Amino acid sequence: IDIIVLSEFAQVSYYAYEQRKILNLANHGVLKILEMGKKAVDVLAPSNRIYLKQQKVILSALKKMKNLD
Repeated sequence: IDIIVLSEFAQVSYYAYEQRKILNLANHGVLKILEMGKKAVDVLAPSNRIYLKQQKVILSALKKMKNLD
């Protein structure tokens, strides 16, 4: 497992969520990116507790995006 790549991808997925209006991203696209980011952080969190906060943040963002649709 490439921990660095998974971690960076999770961070980028959350960045896309935070900056979706400035970047002019469609909600459905951001939702897909967050779902992939969640998969990445779900792989990381069990082996390293440092990713638990990131996991919670992405999960919260996912819930907010799902409520928009």
